[in-house]
Parts: sequence; structure tokens; C-alpha cells
Amino acid sequence: MHQACRELRDLGPKPRKPAARKVLKSLVLWFNTADQAAGWVIETEEREDICLVLEELAHVAGHPSLVMEADDWREW
Repeated sequence: MHQACRELRDLGPKPRKPAARKVLKSLVLWFNTADQAAGWVIETEEREDICLVLEELAHVAGHPSLVMEADDWREW
């Protein structure tokens, strides 16, 4: 998550949607891989916390609609 924050920050105050999407999708795919490697351990509480952070990142990036897309990328 820290890396995603740095990447979004580096995109500037008004990042283009495709660039912000790439950062958020990369983060979601990382969670997919980590969850699978750990034996599918992301439960409801963790899922809700992660989704809150994703929502906040999307809003800060100026593209809140990316939250809906993130649901399609995640496997947990």
C-alpha cells in the first residue's frame, strides 16, 4: 500500500485516470497473489479494510469511479 501511495503521489495532483488505474490495479493484483499464496486468508474484516484504503486512494487520485473497477479485479 505504501508503494501505491508513493506511485500515486509521483503522478502529481491530478493524475490521468489510466495512470491511476494502473497503480490501483497493480495493488489489487498484489493482494490477489499474496492471498492465494497464503491459502486464501483474506476474510471479511480484512477485505473491508483493504477496500476502504482502495476507496481512499481512488478518491485522493481524483477518480472515485475506480473503486467499482477494483471490485472486478479482486479475487478475495
